[in-house]
Amino acid sequence: RRVHGRPSLQRQDGGRALLEKGGVVFVFEERGTDLSLKEVRVIIRLGSAGAGAARLPLHLYGELAKTQKGVELLKSRGLIPSMLACLANTAETKALKTRAALWGLGQIGSSSYGIAALEEHGAVDVIRSIAESSQMLSLRGTALYVMNLLTASEEGQALLSKKGCTLHRSLHLTIALPKNLSDLFKVSGEVPRETQAWASQTVHWDRYLELKKGISLNEEQTKVLDHFLNMCSSMTCRQAMDELKKITSKAPKILNDPLVIASVIQMMTFFSYRLAVRRIIFYTFLDRCVAYTDVLIAMERVTPPLSHII
Repeated sequence: RRVHGRPSLQRQDGGRALLEKGGVVFVFEERGTDLSLKEVRVIIRLGSAGAGAARLPLHLYGELAKTQKGVELLKSRGLIPSMLACLANTAETKALKTRAALWGLGQIGSSSYGIAALEEHGAVDVIRSIAESSQMLSLRGTALYVMNLLTASEEGQALLSKKGCTLHRSLHLTIALPKNLSDLFKVSGEVPRETQAWASQTVHWDRYLELKKGISLNEEQTKVLDHFLNMCSSMTCRQAMDELKKITSKAPKILNDPLVIASVIQMMTFFSYRLAVRRIIFYTFLDRCVAYTDVLIAMERVTPPLSHII
């Protein structure tokens, strides 16, 4: 693409030119009077002088592993194999126990003596495997933190580098990452349906449509229910709340409509509203209405269409 009014570029050999702005570097290729954008690089500065670092609390295993006698004690108690056994099948082990085992191994491996002990048992490969390929992404994150504990010693850095990790060093810290960063976010295969804790948006929307089919609503009622529906998303909650306040300020009787109130209550039984939002709905919109007899009668009209999908 032709560039009109050349910006200030830093030229390099090979017909390339750089433009840096706000920590982002744009790499162009020059051909005569034309410039074509080839790369965009983002600069991330680590370990700046004013940056605060979170310090982990002291851990008994980590303190013992700082001495040869301490490592021998850990070995004699069989603690490393015991923690590795918790990681052998992360799908069946409780999440808290799995994370405790990871942190325990990481604390041991944060010293020169400890990293050698972990390598004897193949623990470093296990931690790295979980960080790169666990089906539970939150567990990958924990394993990634733990893997970076192993960079606290030169021996740990050398071992991780030998095993294919990329090390990013600065004055204050060293970060270890897989060579292929996309591996951190890949999930192979499908997660079994029974392990999916949250319904998809499609399921939510289908249920809402089922609700609307079972009752007869006019345009104004439908619009109000759509806003209540949008309050279950943090992305649209604020806007939906503002729109509801505008509607109720102009037509306050809309929230005295038993069918609207009953429909909102039914929606709250199967949509995932945050506690704070539920309180807003009750105390701002529904607090004076939910005990009305005609609301209970309307609830009976709304409930049957949902009985087969809840």
